[in-house]
Amino acid sequence: MPMYDAFISYSHAADNRMAPRLQQSLQRFAKPIWRLRALTIFRDETSLAAAHALTDTLKRALDNSRYFVLLASPAAARSKWVAQEVQHWLATKGSIPLLIVLTEGEIVWSDATSDFDWVRTTALPTALASTFDSEPKWEDVRSIKQLEDISPRNPVLQHATASLFSAITGRPLDDVIGEDVRLHRRNTRILRFGAAVIFLALCGFIYQLHATRAEERRFATVFDLLAYHADTDRIRSSFVVPDRSNVEDLTRLAIDTITAARNIARRDLRNARVLWVDDHPENNELEIKDIRDRLHRIGVEFELSKEVPEALERLRSRPFNLVITNYGNGRCGRDGRAIAECVVEAVKALSSRPPVIVYSSQVEPAMADRMKCKGVMAETEGPDVLFAWIVRALDAGPNFRPSPEIQRFCADEKKG
Repeated sequence: MPMYDAFISYSHAADNRMAPRLQQSLQRFAKPIWRLRALTIFRDETSLAAAHALTDTLKRALDNSRYFVLLASPAAARSKWVAQEVQHWLATKGSIPLLIVLTEGEIVWSDATSDFDWVRTTALPTALASTFDSEPKWEDVRSIKQLEDISPRNPVLQHATASLFSAITGRPLDDVIGEDVRLHRRNTRILRFGAAVIFLALCGFIYQLHATRAEERRFATVFDLLAYHADTDRIRSSFVVPDRSNVEDLTRLAIDTITAARNIARRDLRNARVLWVDDHPENNELEIKDIRDRLHRIGVEFELSKEVPEALERLRSRPFNLVITNYGNGRCGRDGRAIAECVVEAVKALSSRPPVIVYSSQVEPAMADRMKCKGVMAETEGPDVLFAWIVRALDAGPNFRPSPEIQRFCADEKKG
């Protein structure tokens, strides 16, 4: 059974901002609030400049995907890696499950030759020559590519997302658009109700909070940062973790996070440090800046390591209260382990034992299970949810223990 609904092929030079936006939009389109993702999308976050052929990881991802989404641009047309991905796909699955999104350049079809007009077409790799029997449909997002901040509800992005979602799920376009609108409204009502519950819980905590004015100011700052995007049309909240399926769980999660915020407000965080390990920070540039700014507001030092050896040396040379890392499959050590695995092993050897959080837009389920059993506190995406986990991690410190459910799961896996 395919592991991914779609594989996104793109030029990192041309679409390093558009590709993650499209991935997030597809994963959140028509998504009930309790689900992690509506679709599972593979998008390679690495640069293949030093490689000579497609990696085994990419080949497995291609073979385990149902659809191929090509972000077409002149840079993609020139990229030998995009060409290799297209060739591998056509050789194994053909052209029917291949979808095109035009981000830059031109695509022109010639009825006379029943093929693309390769004189005027600048955005497609020539590997697609003589592939289609009739003119394929493609989505055009060129008008929004240069926007600094593309809203998830942007009409152009929404239309492209809906069309791709319709093709991938095999459902009529009108049906999926209607479902997205309906779920968007229902999720909004749930979040508004949850916000009211959170407000009442907050009032109770503030009433019971016997602390100095400085502590109250720190608590107010942390809570303000937690609620940073909760009221925007993006329907995101620091208190929402997608696997929470009802308001009762949402409320408990909110109270747990507020409790952690209250606890860290009572401590002096000026000596606290957070280390973010990411060998391709350009893929998370906005998220890293957002988290760095929030941490600085509560007095926590933030450090970024782009190289695994450098990160491990930092961990050994000075104490950290939390480590955030990407998965980085196959990019650590000669044995090709994931970066997250190297980081977790290094943390276990420390006396301070800071919690580890994995921040990633995608992950293989088997990898997620393995990392939980190795002691990872959480795997999440989105800066708001990530900051809520950071607050809980700063509160838990080395005392963090996996939930009983995860402990039982890992025990069963060990026996098996």
